[in-house]
Amino acid sequence: MKDFKIFLDLLSVEIKYSYGHLYWDRCGQTVLDIETQCDGWFSARDVKNVGRLENPEKSMNLVFNDSAFNVSTEKPEELDNNLIIEEVQKIWKIIRANFGLEEYNRIGCRFHFLKPTSSVDESEKLIKNSELNVKIPDQLKVPHYDLNIRQVITIFEKEDMEYRVELKGIARSQSIDPSSLYAGRSETLSKNQKKYRLLKMKQLKEYSANPMYAVMLDIDCVKYNPEQAPIEEYIKKQIDVVRNDFLPILEKL
Repeated sequence: MKDFKIFLDLLSVEIKYSYGHLYWDRCGQTVLDIETQCDGWFSARDVKNVGRLENPEKSMNLVFNDSAFNVSTEKPEELDNNLIIEEVQKIWKIIRANFGLEEYNRIGCRFHFLKPTSSVDESEKLIKNSELNVKIPDQLKVPHYDLNIRQVITIFEKEDMEYRVELKGIARSQSIDPSSLYAGRSETLSKNQKKYRLLKMKQLKEYSANPMYAVMLDIDCVKYNPEQAPIEEYIKKQIDVVRNDFLPILEKL
């Protein structure tokens, strides 16, 4: 799996607030405003007391209620960052105006980066060599105990920001099983086998974008009690911080 590149699998933006009581009066109007003013967004039925909309073309989801607003997008690298920021900014402007929001408890931007692997064991071997790691007390070292699963969670602070960083192996059920992927020397294959190999190579490409096994780097960038919630500036800044300071943790595995 050395040829598989690290990719951003999920990006989400969340703002929490205390005085969103107008949600109960203006939820329907807010949903209507987003559907009519933002292209590609559709109301999605929800059994819970939340507003929910989806943008299938951009693989984006929106959930909001009287205390929080959250926009997430899957496979964000398939979209331009400016496009994502523009969508979030446009929707947040509608919600902030309809709910009369002026005070905020928390603004967060979260990133899930994946490094595809062929198995749980391979993920664990990579994490074992990570610069961000756990220190095992002497009394727990072999032959007494074997460390089976590593999951590193740390919180860093810088100025008025908090960064929760998690490194762990994941296994996803709705993905391609790597055990069936085929690799071989094409010069030794028959015509039919070469055709089979091409189909399998296509699967390899698909697996690299939707792996069953991977090492995940989860970074949650949080600012508490911000005086303002400037979405565009905030997301752009956190993208730069994450790519420069935290992504190398995964790139060095």
